[in-house]
Amino acid sequence: MPRHPTDPPAPFHAAAPLARLIAAGLLDYPECLAALAQAAGAPTAPSGLRTRLAHALTDAVTHWQIRRALAAREIRRALAPSLAVRVRASALLNTARAENRALGHPLRDVECAALARQEAARHLGAS
Repeated sequence: MPRHPTDPPAPFHAAAPLARLIAAGLLDYPECLAALAQAAGAPTAPSGLRTRLAHALTDAVTHWQIRRALAAREIRRALAPSLAVRVRASALLNTARAENRALGHPLRDVECAALARQEAARHLGAS
């Protein structure tokens, strides 16, 4: 849903970084939506503004959830050749981090490490 010309732009610009944190599980959606509404002047803001902010935040969260899922898939794909030849754990981690970096860092470093460990364990269990 597009921003109305009379809506203040700042809360809409803040939706994307907040959505990234929500998608990573670091913030709660209701808390962020309340903060955006407060930044937009919620007590005096029309209900349409609150609705447009909710849509903007929801759209941004969905975007980051998809981006994170695609990044996890690409990292798994990048790890597959290394797992096939049983490289060291540090090499797996470096591969995961490099792929995440190439994708624009949609996952946190700790998530890359967990993904590399998970894939290694899955591969060893399947062997």
